[in-house]
Amino acid sequence: MVTNLRKSVLFIIGCFVASSLFAQEEVLNGPEVREELELPLEQRLFQASRDSNMDFDTVLAEAIEAGMTEETLLVPQVINALMTRDVEGAKGLFPKLEAAEESLGFGANQPFASKGQFRGFLAISKAAVAFQEGDLPQFETYAVDGFLKAPELISAFGIDQMMMMVRQEEVQAELLANMKVPMDMVVASVDGESKELSEWLGDNKALLIDFWASWCGPCIRLMPQLKEKSEKLGEKGIVVMGMNTDDGEGQRDIAAKVQEERGMQSVTWLLDNNGGDLSALLMIDSIPRMVLVSPEGEVLYNGHPQDPALEAALAKL
Repeated sequence: MVTNLRKSVLFIIGCFVASSLFAQEEVLNGPEVREELELPLEQRLFQASRDSNMDFDTVLAEAIEAGMTEETLLVPQVINALMTRDVEGAKGLFPKLEAAEESLGFGANQPFASKGQFRGFLAISKAAVAFQEGDLPQFETYAVDGFLKAPELISAFGIDQMMMMVRQEEVQAELLANMKVPMDMVVASVDGESKELSEWLGDNKALLIDFWASWCGPCIRLMPQLKEKSEKLGEKGIVVMGMNTDDGEGQRDIAAKVQEERGMQSVTWLLDNNGGDLSALLMIDSIPRMVLVSPEGEVLYNGHPQDPALEAALAKL
């Protein structure tokens, strides 16, 4: 579950360091004056580090040409690496940033007010990288350290939301581990046929349900693989079906149109009741998602269709 949410979540890396500089400028000159003047190079560098509409490399090159020290350039480079999800780039910068601590200035006119705040920034940056890599123990260690040293940066960098996701997934995992899908749940097909899940399964080994929606681009792109799974796994006694989760009265028409356009007539094409009865039961909060269910309703897998863990679960059948 963590893997899926981690893939879908956007880093909410904030602009605390840059905004502190901008705030000083606004206090001195007022917002109207600042709009008429070009921001100083250092402020533009921080702005470019987090603004996807600006060319960070160009501003960085300008800063290097202007003679800004390597130490001064490190912080915006780290922010930019985190904003662009350049995990390896950020990790390569961390040792340099640690070594530059004694060379950095601290105070009211500096990016960091104190060494403690700087160290908190470094810990929080490492927490963001650990989260992206799926290293939850390291994520929690760095997040706690960052909170203790610079609690004002936690929300700006989205660490609090990442921690909330981790805790929510732990609760979901525990609930799912002890639940069973009611195999007597009645589900309708796009053709208008309604049967219990146990009837859709028949005498086969398991159900592999692909949850998708017409608005989900990745879901649509994975449909050729879904069709291939249906053909290969069907020979092994595993029923593969698509479960549409679109909401509203037009659900059946939407699902039928996608089935025809994508050539998915060979796959059992079902409609999640009311746009979400089964997906709600399974606490599905992101798609595409595949769920492997045993004849007894036990959830054998609940995750992304391309996760290797799905192949491992199928291999056990």
